Amino acid sequence: MRFAVMLPQANRLASPEALVEVAQAAEELGFSAVSVRDHVVFNGAYITSGTADLEGPGELRAMFEALETLTWVAAHTSRVRLRTSVLILPNRHPLLLAKQLSTLDVLSGGRLTIGFGVGPNRRETAVDTTKLGAHRVNLEKEYDAFGAHGARGPRMQEYFEAMVAIWTQESASYRGETVAFDDVEVFPKPLQRPYPPIVVGGRSSAALRRAARWDAGWMPSQVTAQEIAAGVAELRALREQAGLAPEPPSIGINVHSAIAESTAAAEAFVAPTIGHHFAGPEALRERALLGDVEAFAARVRAYRDAGVEEIELKPVYRSIDDCVAHLRTIHDEVMPAVA
Repeated sequence: MRFAVMLPQANRLASPEALVEVAQAAEELGFSAVSVRDHVVFNGAYITSGTADLEGPGELRAMFEALETLTWVAAHTSRVRLRTSVLILPNRHPLLLAKQLSTLDVLSGGRLTIGFGVGPNRRETAVDTTKLGAHRVNLEKEYDAFGAHGARGPRMQEYFEAMVAIWTQESASYRGETVAFDDVEVFPKPLQRPYPPIVVGGRSSAALRRAARWDAGWMPSQVTAQEIAAGVAELRALREQAGLAPEPPSIGINVHSAIAESTAAAEAFVAPTIGHHFAGPEALRERALLGDVEAFAARVRAYRDAGVEEIELKPVYRSIDDCVAHLRTIHDEVMPAVA
């Protein structure tokens, strides 16, 4: 089982120094990757770094741009992998994005993993397991500002195909409904060939079909062990239908986390910050990694047995020191318990 951690990229605790401190701690402690999320328009309604009651030196609505952040972190680390978790692909033009990603891969020495997502729905649906509330207003404004109108799935497919053309062709051409270019020369090509590992975010069947179509890994967020097991089975079947080996390149999850003296204490700690995103305490308990060390490790083993190979943590913490302490507890007590 591998562990990754989302960096303090947003809200009041975000700073250049905090990013480096957490990234270097993760590298020192043997974490597989550090990650960033993706919003250009951000109203601060969703706490991604720290806790809801923090009065830090930064701006609640701050969110550092994903690729600039990973470039900064790459310059201060040497081994830990760098992951987007996830880039909202329909919001970014594939020509520029392909160049940015290949440049980052080269500058980091081939440490980039690219997570792509279609982005949440404009309106809450029956299958949503996370309640975004005021953050959904932010999403609507962001989609509109980027002109990402209409069905995002087909747009995302074309954007991905266009980037693959850029990464793999000396003189790239692509023609689709939403993007088209002829004989463009875009260098450098990625250091990892033919391009960096791709993981697909999302919990839907559409996300699983996309992961199979792209021969990519799968990394949904806030899922139960039972949902992971069902999703892995579905993904294996889809890969076989596509003529691929049944085992996907990677299976991971993205999940909120906290360790305290008891499960009840961990739940009470995180509830004011993330509890309102879940349909009650039971859903929070099932879809976040919370508890004392023993309970936390037991949940990790359940995910492992369901097919998860990597857990990307989104810790809830009161300070950067608390975040690093969480990583150290994972290293010292959880990793040995789930090895």
